[in-house]
Amino acid sequence: MDGELKPYQERAVKFALDKHQCALLMPTGTGKTVVSLTYLKILNEKAVIVAPASIIRQNVWQNENEKFKLNVDITTDLRQPGKVFLTSYDWIKNNEEVLEDYSIIVLDEAHCISDTETIRYRNLSKIVKSIDRVVLLAGYPVENKLNEIFVLSLITDVLGKNYYHFLYKFFNVIRYSGRIMKTTPKHGSFEKIVSLIKDFVFIVDKSEAVPNTVKKETIVVRYELTDYQKNIINSIADFGEYSDDKINVRCKNTLVAFGKLMQVVSGFIYNVNDNKELYPIYLDGDNPKLRALDKVIGGHDNFLLWYWFDAEQAFLESYKERCRLSKIQTDSRGLNLQQYNFAIYFSVPLSGGMFMQSQDRIHRMGRTRDVVSIVLVPEGEFGTKLLGMLDRKAKLTKKFISELLRTRA
Repeated sequence: MDGELKPYQERAVKFALDKHQCALLMPTGTGKTVVSLTYLKILNEKAVIVAPASIIRQNVWQNENEKFKLNVDITTDLRQPGKVFLTSYDWIKNNEEVLEDYSIIVLDEAHCISDTETIRYRNLSKIVKSIDRVVLLAGYPVENKLNEIFVLSLITDVLGKNYYHFLYKFFNVIRYSGRIMKTTPKHGSFEKIVSLIKDFVFIVDKSEAVPNTVKKETIVVRYELTDYQKNIINSIADFGEYSDDKINVRCKNTLVAFGKLMQVVSGFIYNVNDNKELYPIYLDGDNPKLRALDKVIGGHDNFLLWYWFDAEQAFLESYKERCRLSKIQTDSRGLNLQQYNFAIYFSVPLSGGMFMQSQDRIHRMGRTRDVVSIVLVPEGEFGTKLLGMLDRKAKLTKKFISELLRTRA
């Protein structure tokens, strides 16, 4: 193995070599990519790496390959020579038959395929059955709910013969009109699931990569909403719709309503009749969220400014000279951003795991300075619900990781 690997990385490589199907659960910044490249170099067989398109665009795999001088023969074009083919999950949707000749498949950011109803999942399920070695890579296997752990069914059938068998075995399931509305883990589900998967999973404690002396602090800053915002929020929350002379919004379910409320607190909303028709709620300079942002920034330069919606980027363009503007959905994956010590979340991400991953883009291996993240949250009930949602999802992720680490010990 490469002498530059950390001891826990060497253990991860050995684990993958010993198991033909496995999952490497290594938090962001602990070296999943270099571990996988070392694994592929040792085996020296025809392999495919499947990754989110954003990671491929950022050349994450090629950069790590060059940085550690591993000389793994990577190509992103099947027409070009290369022992290791790097492609995206979207490509897999229509080209799964091309991969039947490969003996190894590495699935980067494997939590991206947790939805078992997608073409992506069905195609990958077929592919892995015909491939000798399968490695799932993930920082946080559970981003929002325990159900997501069923992604491990790609490497083992111990969780159940199908997703619904898995649900009814480990969860209390609430149905309405034939549809599953809510699932809650049964008593002892964490322990039972961990006992079933522990032989297939390698997990890393983040403290092995980042010393406990390097702190990660999160500070919440509340800002006031205008009366106009409050009227829209109350109407959508109570009735699922809002209408005036300029805005017409109707929400078909609570998830859509939640997304609309997130837009409102940022200062814009899309009309229901045309999802490309953007209506700014404020006149220029009258956005209280931007005023709160200015106070938080103060004299800071060279910081990270995270946003969620594309429309928010237009609001934030004027700050580009002083910071890196980063969209949470893309930049929370694959990038090393530890040159920043200060980060601001203009919007709260809707995924607990994505929030933790974005923070770990800074708080990662090699870190020596503390990290501070500022989260802008509106005052009132909606802001409180946002914080509560993030806290519940983060606790779920941490509980599952703790249980796995306990069994490792």
